[in-house]
Amino acid sequence: MSPCKQFVLLPVILTVLLFENTESHASEKANEKQSKYSLRVSSGGSFFSGNLNQVQLNGRLHHAYNSDTLGYDFIAMGFRFWLKPRGTEEYRRVGDDLSLIAIPFWYFDKSFFLMPVIRYESSQLYAIDHRMNAGLNVGYTPVRSRNFLARISIGGAFEHSTFSSDEFMPTPEVSNDGRTLSGFRVAVQSNGWFRVKESPLSFRYLFNGFVDPTNPGDFRAILDASANVRLFGPLGLRLSTLLNYRSVGLVGVEPFDVRTTAGLSFTLK
Repeated sequence: MSPCKQFVLLPVILTVLLFENTESHASEKANEKQSKYSLRVSSGGSFFSGNLNQVQLNGRLHHAYNSDTLGYDFIAMGFRFWLKPRGTEEYRRVGDDLSLIAIPFWYFDKSFFLMPVIRYESSQLYAIDHRMNAGLNVGYTPVRSRNFLARISIGGAFEHSTFSSDEFMPTPEVSNDGRTLSGFRVAVQSNGWFRVKESPLSFRYLFNGFVDPTNPGDFRAILDASANVRLFGPLGLRLSTLLNYRSVGLVGVEPFDVRTTAGLSFTLK
């Protein structure tokens, strides 16, 4: 089956599966108290045809737990890309991206918290075989309510990266084999949401920034933002945009990347 057909059929198949669970979930929800746990699964994509023939699919899972003092968010996100160059008949896969992000937190004060930094990613597009960040941030929450949350934190993280290429611009300080990079990074992280009262509309965001303190010109910034519209029961529509900037990247690859996808979301609370 071609990627185009997969892209068209995916929302249809997902909708059928979600309908099977909507009725039972709605009846249970009326008898349950507000849960501290939540699970959101979404799938979507984009398609371009004409001078640019490209298919992009995106899957995302977000599991969260929140209490007055403790909680976590776990986010898994993946992209797959196909491209059909002009003059050819078949689409070919040109990239797979995966990121896993854990955001545990502990409030030691009404507004201040500790937040470990745990992030894994791989990217065929950026020739990243593996990249791991692990560290600890201290943060402040200027707004914290049921419908509005904004958190920001800063700290440090150890980073280890393995690349499938050694052609970078500008050239980073890598090991002798030219394909591994380890070091300390200043880490900035912010996340939150906003729910419009008496409306099915809500917004979410997650920002990560990493800077090499010995070389401030080597930095990355990733912003994942989305708008969600609840249709009925657990089913909704999701429009998301991922902004990604890397000051150090592969030769021939632009440092700034924007990806926008639309699809369905399924939420359990």
